[in-house]
Amino acid sequence: MISEQLSSFACKVCFEAGQSLKDHALRSWPHLSAHRLLRQTCQTDRERVIYLQACFRRNIARKELKNLKQEARSVTHFKEVSYKLENKVVELTQTLQKRTTENKGLQSKLSSLEDQLQSWMSKYDDAATKAKELKSKVDQPVVALPEFVALESQKQELDTKLADSLRKIEAQEYVTMYASRKCF
Repeated sequence: MISEQLSSFACKVCFEAGQSLKDHALRSWPHLSAHRLLRQTCQTDRERVIYLQACFRRNIARKELKNLKQEARSVTHFKEVSYKLENKVVELTQTLQKRTTENKGLQSKLSSLEDQLQSWMSKYDDAATKAKELKSKVDQPVVALPEFVALESQKQELDTKLADSLRKIEAQEYVTMYASRKCF
């Protein structure tokens, strides 16, 4: 018990004096050989070196991962943009095809309407020339002027005779009507 107290006291004194833990371990455990202690220190040094290498590699890997993520974001962004552009190209191509077919249909309709307009204009021109010819024929007298004057005077005579005949018929009807009234 006294030896334990002394060893614990020695530990305190050693630590207070600033001696290293290794020196204290060598003095407190005499059964450990220097070889074993050397092996332990080499092993701990190796572990520490491996730990430092792992930290260094981890930092490098983080930086590389960050760069790769940024690159992947730019690549995905590029893919999205290219996909949108591809869709836009397809949409514009379809719109262009639609408008082209629409334009062809309108062109054929226009040509048929122009043909129809031309035929109507030619028919109108034909009708106009025919009307002019007929008007000129109507304006030309069929009968010579002296004959026309004679026919017109005959017509006037016949018209006066007709008017006289109608008056006489009317007067006769009036008389017959009056006479038929007196009879009753």
